[in-house]
Amino acid sequence: MLHVSDPLYFLSFVASRAKKALFYFGNMLNKDEYSIQYIEPNRYYRDKPFPIGFDEVVVSRGLLFKSLDLLGFDEIIEIPWTESWLPKSW
Repeated sequence: MLHVSDPLYFLSFVASRAKKALFYFGNMLNKDEYSIQYIEPNRYYRDKPFPIGFDEVVVSRGLLFKSLDLLGFDEIIEIPWTESWLPKSW
């Protein structure tokens, strides 16, 4: 959802296709509040108009987990990062 200007609609669409589970691998703000952080537009999609130009978006943990709950996912399993994965700075 990082490069999608409207991540909640995207999450809703992906969830509508899921039959049992949804695997999300991506960034999230470590905040319980419901927020979306938009980075300066047109970083990756240089010539795209509004709103597509907002091409780097991060949702908060609170918003992501609440959204998953509202979409019917009542069990969330978070897999802790390990050193064998990509670096945390990636």
